[in-house]
Amino acid sequence: MPGKRHDNYCLGESLVLDDADPLNWIGDKGFIGNGMITPFRKTAGGELLDWQKEFNIQVNKIRWVIEQVIANFKTWRIMHTDYRRPVETFTATISAVIGLHFYRMV
Repeated sequence: MPGKRHDNYCLGESLVLDDADPLNWIGDKGFIGNGMITPFRKTAGGELLDWQKEFNIQVNKIRWVIEQVIANFKTWRIMHTDYRRPVETFTATISAVIGLHFYRMV
């Protein structure tokens, strides 16, 4: 997307949610309202319940790993150049790369 846009705006513009079921997706507080798993936001002048705090901790542990993987991907040269294979193979290729990366981490 051209310009400085929030990820939630780009997600909406991409129309990905039109054909997908985001119930098992995890996002940060900026994605609240999209039907995905997000941390609880503290209400104005209120506090979170203990179970909400624990839920946020668990969600953020998962998100931390995802953010580390994204940061690692950004250092790869292939991510800074054009994709040279047929565009129909992109999903399978990136899925394989992600799988190999997580396999290496184990």
